[in-house]
Amino acid sequence: MTHYAETIVYSYPHVACSGSSIFLAWFNYQNTTALSRTITLLQKPDTRLSDLKELILNVNLAESHVRSFAITRNEKNLESYYKQVEQTDSQLVKLKNLFPANSQAFDSLTASIHYKFDIYDKLIELRYRQLINTAMSKISDKVKDVDVYQNTDSVETSKPGFFKKLFSSGKKIKELEEKAMLLDSLNNLQAQKLSTIKQTISEAKENEIKMVAQLSDGELLLLEQDRMLKEKIQSQIALLEENIRHNTENRSLEVISQSQKQLKTVVIATITASVLILILSIIILSDISRANRYKIQLEEARARSEQLARFKEEFLATMSHEIRTPLSALTGFINRLQQTNTTSEQRQYVNTINMAGQHLLNIVNDVLDLSRIETGKLNFSQEPFVIYKEVNDVVTLLRQKADEKNIALILEASTIRNITVSGDALRLRQVLINVIGNAIKFTEKGTVFVKVKKQADDFFYFEITDTGIGIAEEKIAKLFDAYQQADNIERNYGGTGLGLAITKKLVELQKGTISMKSVPEKGTTVSIMLHFPSTKQTETNIAATEFVSLHGLRLLVAEDDVLNRQLISAMLKDSGAEVITAESGKQAIEKILLYNPDGVLMDIQMPELDGRNATSFIREHISAMLPLIGITANMMNDAKNECIAAGMNAVILKPFKLHELSEILLPLIDKNREVQHKPLLSYSLDSLFRTSNGKSDFVIRMLKVFISSNQSLIEKSIHFAKESDFQQSAAAVHRMIPGFRQLDLDTFASILKNIEWLMLEGTEKNAATELLQQCAEQFEKLISAMQADIDRLEKEATT
Repeated sequence: MTHYAETIVYSYPHVACSGSSIFLAWFNYQNTTALSRTITLLQKPDTRLSDLKELILNVNLAESHVRSFAITRNEKNLESYYKQVEQTDSQLVKLKNLFPANSQAFDSLTASIHYKFDIYDKLIELRYRQLINTAMSKISDKVKDVDVYQNTDSVETSKPGFFKKLFSSGKKIKELEEKAMLLDSLNNLQAQKLSTIKQTISEAKENEIKMVAQLSDGELLLLEQDRMLKEKIQSQIALLEENIRHNTENRSLEVISQSQKQLKTVVIATITASVLILILSIIILSDISRANRYKIQLEEARARSEQLARFKEEFLATMSHEIRTPLSALTGFINRLQQTNTTSEQRQYVNTINMAGQHLLNIVNDVLDLSRIETGKLNFSQEPFVIYKEVNDVVTLLRQKADEKNIALILEASTIRNITVSGDALRLRQVLINVIGNAIKFTEKGTVFVKVKKQADDFFYFEITDTGIGIAEEKIAKLFDAYQQADNIERNYGGTGLGLAITKKLVELQKGTISMKSVPEKGTTVSIMLHFPSTKQTETNIAATEFVSLHGLRLLVAEDDVLNRQLISAMLKDSGAEVITAESGKQAIEKILLYNPDGVLMDIQMPELDGRNATSFIREHISAMLPLIGITANMMNDAKNECIAAGMNAVILKPFKLHELSEILLPLIDKNREVQHKPLLSYSLDSLFRTSNGKSDFVIRMLKVFISSNQSLIEKSIHFAKESDFQQSAAAVHRMIPGFRQLDLDTFASILKNIEWLMLEGTEKNAATELLQQCAEQFEKLISAMQADIDRLEKEATT
């Protein structure tokens, strides 16, 4: 209640400050936006001045094109002039809308510009007239030239000679003379016409001279008018520009005034907002500091919780290993003791010890199962099994206990006899053992009735009813909590109170339900509903073989615990196997290199080098196919997955049965033996021939070098080993390895590499020396084979 009140008290300042801050932020935004618009308006240039300048530029360009036409008489200048006139008219229309306050002055400017263009049009017209007069003068000159040519006496000079030459008769001469007279009369007539034309042209020329003088006077007048009009236009433009500047100055002063007002408002609002924000920041910082304290406390609590969880997991893992390791030895030796000849009294004692050991083992399993359930590390397999067989096996297992109490244990499950389902049979047995075992445990007389039947959609209903002590209804719910028991149960019946808690969690994790009904002194009924999908019928291994033979196999047991090492060794020897033992991971590697076993049982936790790291080394440097089975008492920390990742073929939990081990180990050994190992002395000369491009003399020389150098190296390595200088011996062995690999003697090279490791890292140096001596003997056989190849190649070279 106090915390809630504090929350309300602290929320009011937050809301008030937040509201004020939002209002001030909005107010500042409005004023800042207005100030920005004002500044933008102030900075925006007045384009009317530039438009006026562009207008005057176009008028001047038009004038320039007219003058260019007057000088060059090039009509392209006229085209440019008329384009400028069109652009000027468009600009006048555009500018008229930009001068609404100076419309009269702008109309006067427009009229002046149009008048100026009229003057230019008249000038162009005068220039066209001058072109016509010039053309007429050229025509007059040509007529004068023609007259001169026509008045020559070429006809007369040529006529007598022509007629004299062509005509000799008098009649023809007379006719020609008549024609000549007629021609003279025509010439006279033509001369009169030419004279008339000359006179007309002369008169036209005089008139044109007068007209040109008049045109020149008119052109001068137009130019004078254009000059005066130009001055007028400039004064009108200056007036408009002055008006624009005046308006701009007034607008600037107004904008500056508005900006100052808005700036003052913004400053005041900003100061106010800053004060409010400061207040709000102080409040928020205090809340943040409080939240950070809470967060730190929560993080510390979470870290402590995680640390406790880790401690719990590590503790359970350690306890699992420390408890199950001696338990596995205890139960194992008890089983072996039961197989010996004992008296009835001794047999009773052994059975009692076995029951106590099994009970302790079950308690450890229950604790570890509960921990794995709580950490979410309990997995369920999906394998086919016959559900009736699993139920019947549980009832058969518990019937002995029921018989000891003279309780009838009855099973009714005939309707599910031939049904095969998919699921986790181990977890189903665990559930049924807990529930049926409790029913037997808390029933002193009467019956325990187990009923199983299939319902719709692959659901199976299990009902366990007893005539035991019962329990009050209000106490039933507590029974499914861990370490909870009804009154006097622990004192009268013992137990940890974990069975039903684990059972409930196992059922719920499989999407099932469990419920209990009980009447004190009359009995209890437990109902379980589980879903197991039906699957195809598969062959089931109902019973393990009574005797497993491992005859002919050499097995290495790497186990640091003396009792477990003795127990496993005795179990394997009884089955016919040759057993080699190691007390650490490093020693296991050494024994593998020395004795080449068929399979290895590797404990996970060992001194010097643990099982996982030893396995990684073996897989990387010795063998990728050697069967390696992990043995562990640790059920936590995902030990199995870590071991498989390190390279182990499988992991088996202590204590284990021989048939459980053989089912895993024997197939791996058979598979390893199927792999074809390269013979020790098998070599190849292909690489030497490739290197020498098929030259036999090079191959012969290299073989001789290989023999001589390695003979020397192997003698040195044996000598140093006998002198206990294993560093020098290993160095000599190391120098031999590349040559053997060059000739594809990989198996021999691997053995040499193992010898090198044994001499540097191993403890049994004498055994390594013996192995080196065996390699020397095999090397002599290799030399004999190589010498035969050398003789053959030399013989082929000489023939």
